[in-house]
Amino acid sequence: MDFIAQLVGFVALGVCLCSLQCKQYEKLLLLQVFSTLLFLAHFALLALSGIPAAWTAAASNAICLVRNLTFYVTRGKNGPFSPAVAFGLKAGVFALLLVVFGIVTWGGIASLFCIISMVLNTVAMAVQRPQYVRGITLTSIPFLLIYDIMTHSIAGMLNESLAAISAIVGLVRHRTVAQED
Repeated sequence: MDFIAQLVGFVALGVCLCSLQCKQYEKLLLLQVFSTLLFLAHFALLALSGIPAAWTAAASNAICLVRNLTFYVTRGKNGPFSPAVAFGLKAGVFALLLVVFGIVTWGGIASLFCIISMVLNTVAMAVQRPQYVRGITLTSIPFLLIYDIMTHSIAGMLNESLAAISAIVGLVRHRTVAQED
C-alpha cells in the first residue's frame, strides 16, 4: 500500500505544480481542488500503512478541499459583508476547522507542523490574488516539509521543494501583475 500511496502523491505533486503556474485565480483554485483531493488520498493511504500522524494531513486536506471549493464558488461574493470581513470570516472558519481537526487527529508533534502550514495556506487561498497566494505559500512550505519528512511522504517532500521553486518562478514570471495591483 505504501507504493500506491507514494504514486498517488506523485500525481498530486504534478497537479499542484501546474496550479502554481496559473495566471488566473480560478484556474489556480480548480487545480488546487484536484491536487488536494489526491493528497487527501495519499495521506489516508500512508495512515493506513501505519503512520498515524498522516491522518492529520488527510483530515486537513479534506477540509482544504471544501475550503477551495467554497472559495471558488464564493469568489467576488461577500454577501452583506465588506471584502475584509468576508475574507476574515472565510479564512477564520477554515483555519479554526483545521486546528480542531488537527487536535482530533493528533499524531504527535508532526501534526503541529501540518496544522501551521495548512492554516497559512488557508490565508493564502483566501486572498484571491495569485501573486499573494504564491508568496504566502512560500511561508508555509518549511512547516509542511518538516511534516512530510516526519510522515515519510516522499511525494510530499518533493512537492514542497518543487512547490517552493514553482512559487518563486511564478512570482518572477508574473511580477508585472503584482506591480499593476
